[in-house]
Amino acid sequence: MFFMKLYTLLVIILSAFISVTSNAQTYGIEEGYFEAPLDIPLVASGSFGELRRNHFHTGVDFKTQGKEGLNVVASAKGYVSRIKVSSGGYGNALYIDHPNGYTTVYGHLKSFNRVIDAYLKREQYSKRLSEVDLIVPANLISVNKGEVVGLSGNSGSSQGPHLHYEIRETATEHPINPLLFGFDLEDTNAPEIADLLVYKFVDGVSQLIFNEPQQFVYKNGNYTLKNTPIMVNEDQIGFGIRVFDSMNAASNKFGIYELRMEVDGEPHFQFDFDKLSFEENRYINAHIDYAEKVNVNKTYQRCYKISGNQLSIYNEVNNNGILNIRDNERYQIKIYIKDFNNNEVTCTFEIQKTGQADDDFLITCSNPMTHFEANEFSRENISINLAENTIYEDICFNYQETKPKSDKAILSSVYHLHHKDVPVHQAFEIAIKPNEKVIPKIRKAVICYLDAKDNEQACDTKWDGQYLKAKTKSFGKYYIKLDEEKPKISPGSFKRGGTYNAKSSFNFKVQDNLSGIKSYNARLNGRWSVVNLDKNRFIFSDFKNAIKGKNTIIIAAEDKAGNFVEYETYFNMK
Repeated sequence: MFFMKLYTLLVIILSAFISVTSNAQTYGIEEGYFEAPLDIPLVASGSFGELRRNHFHTGVDFKTQGKEGLNVVASAKGYVSRIKVSSGGYGNALYIDHPNGYTTVYGHLKSFNRVIDAYLKREQYSKRLSEVDLIVPANLISVNKGEVVGLSGNSGSSQGPHLHYEIRETATEHPINPLLFGFDLEDTNAPEIADLLVYKFVDGVSQLIFNEPQQFVYKNGNYTLKNTPIMVNEDQIGFGIRVFDSMNAASNKFGIYELRMEVDGEPHFQFDFDKLSFEENRYINAHIDYAEKVNVNKTYQRCYKISGNQLSIYNEVNNNGILNIRDNERYQIKIYIKDFNNNEVTCTFEIQKTGQADDDFLITCSNPMTHFEANEFSRENISINLAENTIYEDICFNYQETKPKSDKAILSSVYHLHHKDVPVHQAFEIAIKPNEKVIPKIRKAVICYLDAKDNEQACDTKWDGQYLKAKTKSFGKYYIKLDEEKPKISPGSFKRGGTYNAKSSFNFKVQDNLSGIKSYNARLNGRWSVVNLDKNRFIFSDFKNAIKGKNTIIIAAEDKAGNFVEYETYFNMK
């Protein structure tokens, strides 16, 4: 028994090694070309291809022991090709091009090394911009494998200290799964399967058959449905499945690596996360059941392609994954779920058609929208324009106009543009004609909407002399408000009259009531200085223009409605 267990373990290890090695060779990389970007044991908190809000995760997130300031090193020899500093996204991000045709990306950094930071500061001062996206001339800043290029942090849209790490094809900028190149993450845990949704198709558009998901029972590495066969009376069927993965050293829930579906033993549908494309990334909203995500916060991956889905992650697709079934015949379905380390589980069940499909009750549609064509809709005070392929499936566009119930700050009707649980792929234009109350203060007017969680968001709004216009990627409720309130700046960690030195850092809190911060700057002793906006705080650590003794600092901010504020204070310098 002992030797049998040992043999099995050796087979698993060997097969994993062969898989990783062959994958690396597929992408033209010798084993060990890229070294780990951190000098601590790698523990993941996010996987490649993981399902995120409106996008797939294009890298691997590595934990940094819950703190900032760990050394981040270059994975291989190369040169700095891009430096980006942003209040959102990857925050402080570094891009290094390598001779083998790949680029490594290091996101959410706290800071850069001395050479990189000197170049960055020079460009920021030259442009008088704190937020920059710099394309660095080739070979200007060379780095060696293992060289410290920065410190880990929590900048940008990060929700906690960690390193976001990517490997991209330099020529295409397509992200490649970093684990293909041999990074060792201990993982003997198989994925878990939660439940299953069943769909029918009406005029090519998918609809749920059952109100409740189908539940599984787990036994000996296989999931089976509690109630099987699934009895339906439809001609075409699709499935959606909710799955998770885990790893040994972390409690996080991860995305899966591969899904394969067989029908009666024959390949029918397959996708994996070896490679992604930023141009296709928003198609995640076609890959998942978007309505389930919005309405019940559960993420189901479709085992079929809806008509507007143009993702290229699918390798085996028979009839777009849709199952055609005949009367009284049973079909055996087997779905394989695998993580990157070849830990695999399966679920098996049967489906049977009981008889003739019901005739779906036809509803006359006054506002049909076809997904592959451009669509327009207008009423007296509002219009929208959707380019072709803005939606993923054909819809019967629903419109309502109501009066605001309680919010006296809303200065228009509330325009209900279809349903918030229907995804939109690309921005469409919305134009609203303001009433006489708004016109005198039109420069302060913004179009607002309620997002998927009913939180109020302001759109970037422009006035064309007749209409307020904005671009949006969401259906839902829209209306007009005035934004006449200045942003508010107050001390955070900064102490008025406190004493600091050249290595210090302090911050100020900033709040804006509606439209959001458009621009900001800092002046130290009357001279422009770098200041970073991160998570509603202005972080200041640029003492280039400081003098010994008393220093005056002014932080200025303007929101997107043109409301401007300056906050002046002072500190002492050692």
